[in-house]
Amino acid sequence: VEEAYKRMQEDVQVAHILIKSNPNVANDTIAAFDKIQKAYKRLQAGEAWNDVVKSTSEDNTSKDNGGDLGYITALLPNGFYSFETAAYETPVGKYSAPIRTSLGYHIVKVNNKRPARGELDIAHILLRVKADGSDEKAVKVRIDEIHRQLVAGAKFDDVARKQSEDKTSAERGGNLGSISINQYERSFEEAVYALPNDGDITAPVRTRLGWHIIKKIRQRPMLTFDQAKRKIETQISRDERITAAR
Repeated sequence: VEEAYKRMQEDVQVAHILIKSNPNVANDTIAAFDKIQKAYKRLQAGEAWNDVVKSTSEDNTSKDNGGDLGYITALLPNGFYSFETAAYETPVGKYSAPIRTSLGYHIVKVNNKRPARGELDIAHILLRVKADGSDEKAVKVRIDEIHRQLVAGAKFDDVARKQSEDKTSAERGGNLGSISINQYERSFEEAVYALPNDGDITAPVRTRLGWHIIKKIRQRPMLTFDQAKRKIETQISRDERITAAR
């Protein structure tokens, strides 16, 4: 519990090389282990990280950008305790020895560490853009006008109820509840976490859905160890890390 709490105070920017394996097929696991060891030896011989990632990694969503996964924070899902440990125990700029998760074998590189961003209560106004982008200009004109109204003093809740195209949250004045990192697209997350004060709003932000204006309702304070202890105990009781503890 203490280890988990300590890790929760920090976000880690990671990249990885992944070799997938099926744990139920012995030959598959052996072949994957052999591949990850060869990749590790190439890195130790001085080959560039990005070159090894591009030619080796089987994570097709990240291999073209150096294996970058962005920032993660504890606790990772069950099956990824070894990945979390590698991320938190590897120094910035270094990479780990091969480790195994439920997906297969990884080499984890740590690009940066920062104090945990924690949780925010937020609301948003969304104007959707068609998949083909044919109404992009018209939607941008509308979202800019809404932003001007808000800056001029219009109530965010009222505007969200009338104009947001996220109907689920619009009924609540745009309220999305509490969020933490990696729940939304990076552009969305970066914009809202950059707001300095409770009650501030972002300029229009583009995501795959369309254009958003996001309001920071409040920054939730980080829990003390005593406050967080029971929740962490519940989480780890369902996690592979409890087996290691026992």
